Amino acid sequence: MQSYEVTEEGVRLGVHVPNTHELIYFPDHFPGYPILPGVVQLAWVEYFGKVLFGVGNADKPFLHLEVIKFLKVIRPGIDLALMLKWLEPLGELHFNFSDGSETYSSGRMIYRIN
Repeated sequence: MQSYEVTEEGVRLGVHVPNTHELIYFPDHFPGYPILPGVVQLAWVEYFGKVLFGVGNADKPFLHLEVIKFLKVIRPGIDLALMLKWLEPLGELHFNFSDGSETYSSGRMIYRIN
C-alpha cells in the first residue's frame, strides 16, 4: 500500500503491483506474459477488509463472493487504486481495482453480521 485516503465512498488505497521478480505469483502465472491472479486480488481485498473494517473474524465471518468481474489483466509494475466500501448493515465489502480511468476488477465479499 502506497497511500490511504478516506472518502465519502469509502477508503481508497494506492497499490503498487510489484515487478515480476518481486512477487512470487508472476513467474508461474503466466510464463512470458505475467498477470496478477484473481485469487491474489481477492486476497488483498480480504486482507485490507480485515485491517480497515474488522471483517473475516469470528464476529463477521466470510460467507461468499458476489458479482466478481475481472475486466482487464493486471500486469507487473502498475500503480492502481483499490477502492473499498464497507456496508455494515448488509455485511458487504465492495471493491474496485482501477487506474483512475479503467476498472481492472470489481465485486463484493459478503460477511455474516451477528
